[in-house]
Amino acid sequence: MKNTSKKSWTSAQKGKGLGATVLDQMAEIVAKYVKHWQTDFTDYDVDTYRKADDGAQFVWLVRTCGTYFHLLPKQLKEKPVYEKETLAIFPRLKDQTLESFRKERSESIKYELDYFQKNKTPRFDVHYFLVTKGVGVEEISYRKAVEAVEV
Repeated sequence: MKNTSKKSWTSAQKGKGLGATVLDQMAEIVAKYVKHWQTDFTDYDVDTYRKADDGAQFVWLVRTCGTYFHLLPKQLKEKPVYEKETLAIFPRLKDQTLESFRKERSESIKYELDYFQKNKTPRFDVHYFLVTKGVGVEEISYRKAVEAVEV
């Protein structure tokens, strides 16, 4: 598959900075399971991983057609800052607390996990991983992925 992304993960990046080993493990998993949209990893997952604090944990869905990489909601330190236009459409967000944002994010990720689990087929395979920045990648069950995103 040709990588049309402007970004890539190459062996030249191995060993450069904290977490390179974890990113190498993730790149191997992508090469093994992702047949289409490997750019999800190079364009989004790598950047999200690099911006996170050391020890941050993520639930990572790896599918035949791409990836989804989410910081565990209980580790969110602040709620997003919404633009004025967004608040005009969704006024409830103005008074949203960090705790309510974490709960909403948890429910959103659980919905995604459930959707992919229910639509799992040999051609639409899904693997679940717990990624800890600077530590490693562990394959986990669907049930453990759901438990991990609980707040």
